[in-house]
Order: sequence, then structure tokens, then C-alpha cells
Amino acid sequence: MAFNPDHARRMRRALQGSNRVVQVGIQSISGKAYERARELCTPDRLGIITAVHTHHYRNAPYGGWKRAIPADCNLEHVAWKEFEGEAAAHDFDPQRFMNWRFFWDYSGGNVFENMVHQVGFWYKVLKLKIPRRVTMTGYNYLAPEMEVPDTMNFCLDQPEDLMFTWNSMFGNNYYGEDGNDFVLGNKGTVTRVVDNVNYLQQTRHQQQNAPATSSVGGETNIVGSDENDTQAHMDNFFECVRSRKEPNCPFELGFNSAIACQMAIASLRQGRTVQWDAEKGDIV
Repeated sequence: MAFNPDHARRMRRALQGSNRVVQVGIQSISGKAYERARELCTPDRLGIITAVHTHHYRNAPYGGWKRAIPADCNLEHVAWKEFEGEAAAHDFDPQRFMNWRFFWDYSGGNVFENMVHQVGFWYKVLKLKIPRRVTMTGYNYLAPEMEVPDTMNFCLDQPEDLMFTWNSMFGNNYYGEDGNDFVLGNKGTVTRVVDNVNYLQQTRHQQQNAPATSSVGGETNIVGSDENDTQAHMDNFFECVRSRKEPNCPFELGFNSAIACQMAIASLRQGRTVQWDAEKGDIV
């Protein structure tokens, strides 16, 4: 939703008192998987939750993001300064324009592209807030033209006293990109793969391998991007414009999810664990 905390704060100020309806684009929250996960993630089933493990795996060079540069990609056809916006100024570069996901100036890599969808989904199901601390490591092993990592691990220390982890890579699709999420409590586990959400009681746990599925190819898909979820999300938005009710993915959920992902990138780029200062509304 926002590239950095300043953007997020400015968006919040613009919304306050505007009498506008804002729906953030985490469309899986409008799908069947969300309703089922909310139904299953209860204290009587899960007990005390202390970990959420999520994954996003692809076996595709550059994550399937790399675009060919058209012959007419030049200053005659590109509004370069408008494209750069508030990012650092550079001379026109068709690679930066067509493959903007590769560059830190315009991108948070797969953290901003896909992790935010899984974070937002579980933040709403479990009613989680901005993390206390975040640590991320990541490296680029397979994609030399890309600044952002192609292999990464991410750990959130949540104020609700649970650990939220996410890992991703572009060199293997064992876990796939359609969920493979696990909510772990001392009474049981809830698993999610696409719209298939299940509960397993702790006393009946056994090793279970999720299917290695992937929807990589060309322009990428995101978790929750199937047509039914997207249609339901748009329908909910228009319904709320008419009724003035709060939409399924309101601003504050987008804000909290975006800040969690921004903290991850700050941790990676600064090589340290970062914290959220609620009083300042900033990453420290």
C-alpha cells in the first residue's frame, strides 16, 4: 500500500475526514479461504498460538518478472520524471522502466509483491498489529541483473507474543506460491493451501507434505489472486461505497501490513533487527 512510513502516514492524513471508502488490494480477504481460516483459528481449537509459518516459492528466473524492452521504450514515449516520482533521480534507463521490480528505488522485491498478501491475510484472521521487531536476511544468488534478493527469510516478533515467519525463493517451487501457511498452537494447527484450509488436532499430528504447486509464468500471480476472490473484493468495495460501511480490507489493515513489510526491507538493507516506534510512527 505504501513504499515507506512517510507515504503511509501521508495516506492516513489524506483519508482522515475525507468521507471516502478505501479498500486495500489484499483480495484473498474477500475469498473462501479467509472465512474458513477465521472459523478454524479459535482458542478452543488452537489454544495458545506462538508461531505462524508462511512460504512463497517459485522456480523461475528473476521470479518470472523479467520483461523484454520494446524498441519504442524511449523518452518520446515514457514520462520518465513522473515515473521516478520521489525516488532518487537517474538518467533515463529503459531497464529501470520496464523492469522496475529489480531496483530498490522503486521496489521492495517479493516482500512488497507477495509477502504482504500473506501477512495481511493472517493479520486480519488473527487480529495482529504492527510487529515489535523484525529481522530479515536475503541474497541474490540467481539473478545478477536484479538488486532485490531472490532468496530470503523474514521473522516478525509480534506484540501478541507470537513469531511470524515468511521465506521465499525463485530457484525451487516445492512449497509453491499459493499459500502453504501454518498457524501453530499448543492444541492444534491450521493449514492453508490456496482455498483449502484445514485443522489438525495436536494429538493427531503427523508429517504432512503439501503439494508442490506453482502458477509461475509471465506476469506473476499473487496469493489470493484467483478470479473469484478478486471479483468478491471489488463487489465488496462497490457495496461499501454505496452503504458507507467498512470494506473487507480497510486502510488500517493495509497500513499495518505495509509497515511490517517495510520493516523487513529496512532490516535487510541495514543488516540489523529493526523496531517499530509507535510514538514516532516510524521504524527505528
